[in-house]
Formats: sequence, structure tokens, C-alpha cells
Amino acid sequence: LDAIREEMPSLATPYRARRISSPLRWVGAAAAVLLAVLYLVFLTNPSSDEIARQLGAHLAVSEAFCREAERQDDPRLLAAEWEVSGLREATRSLQPHDVARHFGEEPSRYVTAFRKIGALIEAGRPVGEIRRALDEASAVELAVKLRPSFRGAARVTIPSGDDEISK
Repeated sequence: LDAIREEMPSLATPYRARRISSPLRWVGAAAAVLLAVLYLVFLTNPSSDEIARQLGAHLAVSEAFCREAERQDDPRLLAAEWEVSGLREATRSLQPHDVARHFGEEPSRYVTAFRKIGALIEAGRPVGEIRRALDEASAVELAVKLRPSFRGAARVTIPSGDDEISK
């Protein structure tokens, strides 16, 4: 016990890390902040070309979807159209704030409208409610108006499976 007691003070001495000199510490902090800003600007924000391509693809199919919604009376068929047309995927990939920053308020309003429509469809709301939302947003008129400005290939998904909607 006496030997342990003699060793205890040296074991109990706290470890002190060597301090980095102040200028070097500030350079490291500045570099970390710069890297974070570059990451946010370049890697998390899609380019104008990418947004234009996505918006062009969306516009290519949204007008037909809106017109089909006028004819549908079954929310399951409208949900299938939402999926098959590629609008669900295209709507999720477009962020209204990114669209507004690159292309202005009107295209952003169009994207916001379709995000609301998508939420109604995915919630299984009645077709009448979805039609009213499309009309209130002037979705068809906006699609027709914006379409000449944006070019892009529509991505079409072919459904597979044995369920009624896929057939």
C-alpha cells in the first residue's frame, strides 16, 4: 500500500495538451469555415443547368397530368398517374427556393403548387380536392406559360407488378 501511495501523486497529475500557437489556431479555424462554405455553395446547391433540366422534364409531363386529372374520378388512378408520369420524383427533386433563386418567383410558385398537389395525392385526398388545388394554383396555365422557357427530357417510369393500378 505504501508503494501505491507513493505512485498516486504522479498518476493523478492531469495531462496537459500542448497549446497550438494563436495565429496557427486562427488559420485552422478559418480554413475549416472556408471548407464548410465551399461545401454548402458547390455541393449542396444544384446548378442552374440541373434545375432547368429537372424543371423542363417536369413541365413536359405536368400539363398532360393536369388534363388527365380533369378526366379522372378515381384517386387511385390519379395516384398511379402521379407515379408513372415521373411527376412524383421530379417534384421531390425540385426545391422552390432553388428554383426561385435561379429563375424567379413564377417558376417557384409552380413548383410549390405541385408539392402541395403531391401531398394531397399521397394523402389519398378526393379527386375534387386535388382538382381545386390545381385550379387555384393555375397549374395548367403556368405549365403552358413556362414550358417554352425550359427544355428537358421527361423521364418516364413504366410500372411493373400484378396489382390493379399497375395494370
